[in-house]
Amino acid sequence: MKLISKLLSAHISTPQTIGFLVANLAGLFIVMASVQFFFDARPLLKGDESIIKDTYLILSKHITSLHGEESFFTQEETETLSEFNGVERFGTFTPSLYEVSAAVALGNSGARLSTDMFFESVPDEFVDIDKTRWHYKEGSKSVPIVLPKDYLDLYNFGFAKSKDMPMLSERLLSMIAIEITISGNGKNDKYSGYIAGLSERLNTILVPESFMDYANKTYAPGRQRQPSRVIVETDNPGDKRFMEYLESHDIATTGNDGGRAMSFLKTASLCVGATGLLICAISTFLLTLSIYIMIEKNKKTIESLRLIGYRPVQISSYYAALSLKLNLSAALLASIAVPVFRAWYMHEMQQLLSSPAGSAWGNIYPALITGAILFAATQLLDITIITKRLSEK
Repeated sequence: MKLISKLLSAHISTPQTIGFLVANLAGLFIVMASVQFFFDARPLLKGDESIIKDTYLILSKHITSLHGEESFFTQEETETLSEFNGVERFGTFTPSLYEVSAAVALGNSGARLSTDMFFESVPDEFVDIDKTRWHYKEGSKSVPIVLPKDYLDLYNFGFAKSKDMPMLSERLLSMIAIEITISGNGKNDKYSGYIAGLSERLNTILVPESFMDYANKTYAPGRQRQPSRVIVETDNPGDKRFMEYLESHDIATTGNDGGRAMSFLKTASLCVGATGLLICAISTFLLTLSIYIMIEKNKKTIESLRLIGYRPVQISSYYAALSLKLNLSAALLASIAVPVFRAWYMHEMQQLLSSPAGSAWGNIYPALITGAILFAATQLLDITIITKRLSEK
């Protein structure tokens, strides 16, 4: 073997060999790092450590006609949506089927601001406020109301400024008494409303579900309406089957930040990983091409070795060993570089996680397994090509 190595190494280009090593190292590092980052970043989007603690999706039908006859969910659709894998809780928006008006006294001037309005309700577990003031007892004339936080922002930074009116804090808003008039079924009753909180999740005017059931039964008996909006809590908002169902049934979603973030993470990791694989493929092609050139340059030497009794497998073992050294060196260097890179981004992630994310040198199995698979595949391909080429000589 020493004779073969000495004869065949004469036409090996050192810069060319280093170039292959660097290219292969870059490709392996990108693929391994992207796979590792994907697994490390998942807790930020899913699970107990998620920066998006709960993913609530509000689903509604696209309005395609003037009267919106097709904008309601059928019973079959609500049952299908509630049974999807990953859907933990499911609820419907219940609209008020009676007439509602509200009035607010403006200071001590006696002036009043009144408007027609509407109510909706959802199951209480979906309401994102302190529940201590969120309750209604049938027969009571005091009704808690939840407004979207956006409404207060629109008033403070839009309406109040343009009308030179005082801006309101959430605490001050909760102290305002609202006179509510509900009409229907030949009745016209007054209630005292108060703001129990502001919702960042639900963009509607909410009353407790217990009050909505009582009011619809009292002021609109016998009337029913299919839900036009539903709300779901899911731990997998980016589920492919779920999203395909929504698209096929013309259902729009809001509040899908977690799903979009997870989809973006998957897409970004896929794109970066594909780039790394491309670089690996190019570096493997360059090595193969270099070996082809070396074999052609050593054509006479190889023929001479064959004539004196050396078999093709003995000659190919030299080139296979050269490929092994280069591939193994790239894999080892990448296995060292990835934890170093991981130590940097894990430090940044620790700022978002409530518990330690772990050592930079631990939990790197996804990257190591990916590197081992790529190393084995590349080495097997190189050996196959080298053996086949020398067998033709």
